[in-house]
Amino acid sequence: MILEYRHIIYLIANIFRVFSINLFLETIFSKNNLRCSQELKRTIFILYYISNSFIYLHYRIPIITVFSNLCLFFFLTLPYYSTMCKRIFVVFCIFLLGILCETIVSRSSILILGHIPSIEVITYTISNFLFYIVVILTKSILGREERIYQKGRWAVLIMIPSISAFTDILALYGGYEQWITVSVIFCLFLINIAFFYLYQIVVSNYEVEIQNQSLMLQNKAYQQQLDMIHATEDSLKRARHDFKNHLIALEELSKSHERTDLQEYFQKLGREYQLSEDYICTGNTILDGLMNHKLKIMTATGAVIDTKMQIPENLDVNSFDLVVVIGNLLDNAIESLSKQKKGSFQIEISYRQGTLLINAKNTYEGEIIRKGETLISTKKNATEAHGIGLSNVRRVIEKYDGEMMIDTEDNLFNVHIIVYI
Repeated sequence: MILEYRHIIYLIANIFRVFSINLFLETIFSKNNLRCSQELKRTIFILYYISNSFIYLHYRIPIITVFSNLCLFFFLTLPYYSTMCKRIFVVFCIFLLGILCETIVSRSSILILGHIPSIEVITYTISNFLFYIVVILTKSILGREERIYQKGRWAVLIMIPSISAFTDILALYGGYEQWITVSVIFCLFLINIAFFYLYQIVVSNYEVEIQNQSLMLQNKAYQQQLDMIHATEDSLKRARHDFKNHLIALEELSKSHERTDLQEYFQKLGREYQLSEDYICTGNTILDGLMNHKLKIMTATGAVIDTKMQIPENLDVNSFDLVVVIGNLLDNAIESLSKQKKGSFQIEISYRQGTLLINAKNTYEGEIIRKGETLISTKKNATEAHGIGLSNVRRVIEKYDGEMMIDTEDNLFNVHIIVYI
């Protein structure tokens, strides 16, 4: 069989279709849910491409095409762990999306361009770009692991295939030599694949950076808790060491019937051996350690502190994320309160029907100027952000599709956070 011009275009476009189907399957099943090696998965997709292309080129009977596509789509789901019902559902999703994209492009092309000889080639190539756009939108909705970084950037990803589709139409409808058209279409598909993989690399590096930052914050929280434990142990050791001597002193004072001296001695002992106070006790080791340490530092600034905690012991929130949110809120408050003679801080954390509510409020001096999402304080260098950690807080909240609202009226820096878990 001699390959015609339209056959070559189909073979090139089919490579891009296989690439898009792979993205769709990774979104639905998760790319980490493989039951085989990556090499075997690639082999399966290569076999799919060869089989699908062979059937298209040799058997143009609709019923054979439909049946073979359904079987081959099911074959592509085999590398992933899943139930039979979900596999069948995904197979029909891919099939119906493909039919829908081809129908939309075919009807639109006929309406705009009329019944031209190249309508079949235009339909298949442009429908591949449309299918790719649908996959990207699906990935943006279902792909939670990348949602933080992807927000606001999917428009760029959609723009690339949209421009490519328009250029494709110009190449097919412009009456250029066939080898030029084939080369242009091949390059357009290659550019889209390369661009998406480069984007994935950037996202992966970004996620690694976030994980490293979260790990550092968790280690810091553990270290702070250990410091508190060591301080308590040291205080107990000192108390045990001097306990006998204090008993002797108290016994002598009691014999002398000097109540004033006895009371003063008791008060001095209380100040000397006062143990570290736990402000928070939720049962969450990391949260308790972090907040007790930060609130102790805050108390040293002379601030009046008010805390209200109503959360379950086993909160379904990643500990890394919790440290980022609470740690940065407390750090910003400490920074502001350390510049005041007598400030105040209030924090309330509650959990209600799958929603975590956080409200942190502290006094501040000076003026806070908003520049977009950045807050600049006139009490500091103009280039230094007041809420230096708020961008990290916002990033974590967006991961859970939550919201953060900031109010700076009446010299109160008030942060309201809603997290859906």
